[in-house]
Amino acid sequence: MNSFLNPIDLSIASKALRLANYLIDVIAFLIFFIIIFIVVTLFGVDMELFFAENPFIDRILSAVMYFLFMSLQEIIFKGRSLGKFLTGTVAVNENGEPMDVQKTFIRNLCRLIPFDGFSFLGTLGWHDKVSKTRVVMKKEFEKHQLDTNSIDQIGVEPRLHD
Repeated sequence: MNSFLNPIDLSIASKALRLANYLIDVIAFLIFFIIIFIVVTLFGVDMELFFAENPFIDRILSAVMYFLFMSLQEIIFKGRSLGKFLTGTVAVNENGEPMDVQKTFIRNLCRLIPFDGFSFLGTLGWHDKVSKTRVVMKKEFEKHQLDTNSIDQIGVEPRLHD
């Protein structure tokens, strides 16, 4: 396929939208984490004291919860998180296909790399580059996919099913 017809390149999400996705997702995660914290505290566990005495466990638990929070959203909603729903974006494989579970886990594990957010000062963030995924504008991407598929079919003999 010619690069000028690549639906991903034609509909890649801007850095501003990616930042909006991140901020929305972090706020949603914090709300989720606070709710979990309150529920656990209602059962008599003093989470504040526990985390104050064990900052390393606090960081590990927070990282695991964030990984699960983001991964489950992207698995259940096929490449989308709350932030992506609100901004009209979706994460797809480099070839434009939906992400599978393995790709989603790799993508979200890479989010835990220190300074991953700063990697967006370049062309691609590390969690996109390592997992070979891209975030695209959903409606534009679907339109460009249809256009590309239509153009690719010009002159192709239709196959009859046996």
